[in-house]
Amino acid sequence: MSLFTKKSVPWIIGIVAMMALAGVITGVLLNTSDSPTGTSVAVKTVTPILLDNMEAVTAQAVPAAGVENTETTVNSLTPPAGFLPDLGVGADIVNSEPVIGSANTSIQPRVSQQAPVEISISPAEDWNPVRTQHTFTITVNEAGGTPASGVEVELILNRSGEAVGDIVSMTGENPRKVDNTFGRVITDANGEATLTITATRAGDTDVTAYVPEIEDANTHKVFAVKHWVDMEVEFPTDAVNLIGNDHPMVVRVFRTTNGTPLANVEVVWTIVDDEPNANLDGAPQTVSTRTNADGEAIVTLRQVEPAGGDNQVSVEVIHDVTGKAMFSRTVTKQWQSPSIQVDKQGPESLGLRNTAEYTVTVSNSGDRVASAVMLTDELPSGLTFVSSEPAASSVEGSTVTWNLGDIEAAGSVTVSMVLSAEAIGSQVNRATAVSTEGITGQDDSVTNVLPGSLAMTKTAPAESLLGEEISYQITVANNGNGSLTNVVVTDTLPGSVQLVSSSPQASVTGGTASWTVATLDSGVSESFTITATTTETGSITNQAKASSDEGASASADAITVVQNSDVSVTKAVNQEAVVVGETAVFTIAVTNNGDAAATNVSVVDTLPAGLEVVSSTPEAASGQGSTLEWTISSLAAGASTEIVVTARAAAAGSHTNTVAVTNRGITVNAEATVIALTPAISLTKDGGSAMYIGGERDYTITATNTGEATLTGVTITDTIPDGMSYVTSDNSGTIAGNVVTWNVGSLAVEESATVSVTLMGDSAAEVTNQANVTTDQGAQAEATFDVTILSAAGAHVGITDRNDPLGIGDETELDITLRNQSTTTSLTNVSLTVIVPTELEIVSAEGGSISGQQVTYPTINTFAASEERILTIRVRAVAAGDVVTSATLTYNEFGQPVTAQEGTKIIDR
Repeated sequence: MSLFTKKSVPWIIGIVAMMALAGVITGVLLNTSDSPTGTSVAVKTVTPILLDNMEAVTAQAVPAAGVENTETTVNSLTPPAGFLPDLGVGADIVNSEPVIGSANTSIQPRVSQQAPVEISISPAEDWNPVRTQHTFTITVNEAGGTPASGVEVELILNRSGEAVGDIVSMTGENPRKVDNTFGRVITDANGEATLTITATRAGDTDVTAYVPEIEDANTHKVFAVKHWVDMEVEFPTDAVNLIGNDHPMVVRVFRTTNGTPLANVEVVWTIVDDEPNANLDGAPQTVSTRTNADGEAIVTLRQVEPAGGDNQVSVEVIHDVTGKAMFSRTVTKQWQSPSIQVDKQGPESLGLRNTAEYTVTVSNSGDRVASAVMLTDELPSGLTFVSSEPAASSVEGSTVTWNLGDIEAAGSVTVSMVLSAEAIGSQVNRATAVSTEGITGQDDSVTNVLPGSLAMTKTAPAESLLGEEISYQITVANNGNGSLTNVVVTDTLPGSVQLVSSSPQASVTGGTASWTVATLDSGVSESFTITATTTETGSITNQAKASSDEGASASADAITVVQNSDVSVTKAVNQEAVVVGETAVFTIAVTNNGDAAATNVSVVDTLPAGLEVVSSTPEAASGQGSTLEWTISSLAAGASTEIVVTARAAAAGSHTNTVAVTNRGITVNAEATVIALTPAISLTKDGGSAMYIGGERDYTITATNTGEATLTGVTITDTIPDGMSYVTSDNSGTIAGNVVTWNVGSLAVEESATVSVTLMGDSAAEVTNQANVTTDQGAQAEATFDVTILSAAGAHVGITDRNDPLGIGDETELDITLRNQSTTTSLTNVSLTVIVPTELEIVSAEGGSISGQQVTYPTINTFAASEERILTIRVRAVAAGDVVTSATLTYNEFGQPVTAQEGTKIIDR
């Protein structure tokens, strides 16, 4: 391939001469003696081939035998005018300089089977400030516009005259920058590659992009120019304005290198669209300006008629020589405006003199703030203002005003107010909101104000007894939506009924009672009470009426049947006599002997001091201490009801229980008497008061009814103390643990029952044996018996020799053992004497007194329980024979001496 560079003309001529010389050399082998393999290389003739304005020179290297043949093709591109000095038509420039920094310059084969057919570069012309970078995009396509990937592109900065600019970088596949003016790159999958250049001073950079693989000389290359200027431009930014306001726009032009302003630079302003209608300093479409000494060009955008929307203004900085736009930008000016909507909500209907909440929501659906919005509500004559949230700015007559302040775009403010209905009919309420921009919104709400309606109820007891007071309850209510005024309530009593009282106090004329309610609001009721009596029996109907100024009315009846009643009472007890502690059951029977139901019958039962309440059926409703009270709400004619009272006899004696029954002020009494008897029982225990361990004693226990009544459930128990144990018992006594139990049954007055038990002493101790007796009537008694349990004293004495047999002259020890066998009792005045046979000579006796063949030990005054002592006598054998040593023990607790012997054999040796 060919490289267009900025080499000098002599250098290029030298290259051409070398190529001519190479064309006459054929078949020459170049041997390299210092090659390790001795390989020879053959060079073929290089022949230039003319292709229109583009010439290709092909050089082939001919390898020696056994060396693979390789071929390199170099295409030469004729530079554009001014790129190099004119060397004549068809002159070829070939740069054989190696590629800088490319160790491997092999090109991978393309995947596509179609050859590229065209190349384009964008932008073809542009202006840039110096000391910045600019990137060109090169696109290679196949036939039909399909991107051609994997195509090599040569990128050349053409040097001529005052040309400026250097290659910064390339992107694509395998980019190879040869120097600052030439490089190669392969297109990517999108058929694209990029070239980024820069320049440090003003001037032009001519760029050629060439695809050797495209055979058509008319399409295999494209050109672009970058104009570098020492200029930068600050354009106006997009802005938002309120409709109808003028908008100044400023362009500032200055040098890139030192920032100084550039004066007298032409700037052209053009309104791209005319919706909404606007102009530039009065010019309808385009205006041309020049920068001032500060490098600024200023123009004002004005709306012909205020309206929302946006205008786009094209701003171009013009080259003074070519008249082309060097820098440009389209600025968007958005015109905004608030838009106010009012939404008023209230009830469709409202009762007279009632209050309701109304809401007014003021919204801004525009794209600008609605400033200082004022809300005004004009109230109709039938509605009055009560309160609002937020508080109103002013209330003047029927006009209520709020200062809502600014409302942001898409924002809203809600005012809630409470209004009162003062007149019947359809009430139209209008709210209006206005901003300082003159934007207005309005909405109405319609409320139908309605009057109330009357309802009345009257109650009285369904039945009443002759002579009793009858209470009538009258209630009048407003069930409608609105209020009622001057409501008059009247009640005319029948002739047999006499008024006793009323609440609240009624105005009475003849047999008619009346009341007046000035205002009865919706949902409100008033109640009245009449108390009366009647002198006749039968059904009595009493009617009440109500009416209002608005024409509402209501009435209600109450019917009471007046009857007569006659109540009696009886009282009985289930048994005439009980034991103290037992219960008696009293039955009270209340009977209505009349022809009318008896109501609210009072029953009071007062128990005497000797009786205590256990229970009552039904349970007493009230009462204190021994007084029980019941109220029989209703007792039909001829009916009877019973009350049962269970009471416990707390003290001996005769107890009379009286009941009083009151109905309609008449009291009748009844009574019943029960006698309470005192139960009592005694208990005695007899038997031996002392025994030895292991000894047995018999004990008898006697229970006697000493009270006034037969006792039942008589049970005798005997608790065996520690140190004693059960042996046997009679009278069906049973043992459980350490308690013996006899179920005696019943005992008549003064009758006795005797049981017995045999116990054994287990350990020495002082113990108390306790017996108890209990009864169903609560009478009980106990008896105790103290017993001493002794331990029998006993002693043991023993004697042993340590060596046996003995030879004459041998010595041995005799061990005498004393032991108190009792574990509880000591021995007193214990004496020990040992007799040694004459064949044994006493050598020593520690603690004892030796006298001849006898050793006597001092008396032991007290020998403790379980104590043991061992006494030793040393003897020597002096004569042969079978001999016996004896020990004798005496003590106060045993009447006979206790002896022990030990035999010893002595041999002559």
